[in-house]
Amino acid sequence: MAKLGGRSISGLQFLGNAARLFHYYFYNTKTHQSVGLGPGEGTGLFCSVPGKWEGPEQQGTQYQTIPDRMQSCADSTLQKDIKNKAPDYFFWDSWGATNGTNCNGYVMSVLERCSF
Repeated sequence: MAKLGGRSISGLQFLGNAARLFHYYFYNTKTHQSVGLGPGEGTGLFCSVPGKWEGPEQQGTQYQTIPDRMQSCADSTLQKDIKNKAPDYFFWDSWGATNGTNCNGYVMSVLERCSF
């Protein structure tokens, strides 16, 4: 069963949860595998950088369950996506308009592709 996981962004834990800066990823509770989008080089704070698939992640605490009707679609979408080059990463963009997207934008794009 896939869930959405989140953790404080590496290097920014001192801001605490009040800053609402988390790294979001998919976590499979059966296989204990995870996948998320991150920067392949640099931080992507000022411009887009090549993205990379990140993992493994721990189960963590910030979870949202993916609805049952979307589980198989999310799983197959993730399996297809990770076989390809990761999209460009841009820290500030959750929508992937032109400059790339961030981890939250990637998670939302998978869920959007699977909503019916």
